[in-house]
Amino acid sequence: MRAALIIAITSLFFPPATCSNENLVTFDVMASLGSSSDKTYSHGYHRHYPSLFASQNIDRTSTFRMIEIGFGQGSSVPLWENLFPNADIIWIDYSSDPGDRVHCVPGKAKCQAGTRSRFYFGSQSNATFLRSVVQEECGTLPCFDIIIDDGGHGYQQQLISFQVLFSTALKPGGMHLIEDIETSYWTYGEQYGDLTIGGRKAQHTPVNVFKRFVGKSALLFFLQVLSV
Repeated sequence: MRAALIIAITSLFFPPATCSNENLVTFDVMASLGSSSDKTYSHGYHRHYPSLFASQNIDRTSTFRMIEIGFGQGSSVPLWENLFPNADIIWIDYSSDPGDRVHCVPGKAKCQAGTRSRFYFGSQSNATFLRSVVQEECGTLPCFDIIIDDGGHGYQQQLISFQVLFSTALKPGGMHLIEDIETSYWTYGEQYGDLTIGGRKAQHTPVNVFKRFVGKSALLFFLQVLSV
């Protein structure tokens, strides 16, 4: 199993989980339904997703909206569609050989992925494209409960996607998840044209940007408490 990391950021405080036990998302269920997805057989993310979904009061019967960046060959589509039969799922992907998917863009063609998901072709580092997807799916109000970034794993890709989607697409109390953040610790290479030359002390990496984000949020909260 390749070492991989995941980070979760919520837009606001969420209430304690109240999911029914018989409908909980579990390690075993995800392992079974996601046997063809690298989320399970390679990264082992099914160790972490159950508690993350439970923290959002999401179980297998829940009705919610999710968008995932990174479609690839579609190997994770059966996982999410079968795990969450009542979820509305959107996919974004950008590859060098998209085939007919190149026409799947907001305002023109809505393409199906899997049995009931929808797909848009475009780059996650293109803020204009991301905003067009949000406009198409949400209109003027945030509409997604879960955002998953399993895209290119490059620094600009992860940061631009977060900057656009966290503020315009994620509902209050929703969760933005970024997979494969171990690239922040790389000191060489690139991911689909996005350089991954970082390291533990590099201030431009997503991990360190989010550390500062958390620090500033905590400071603002502390200052508000002092002013009461």
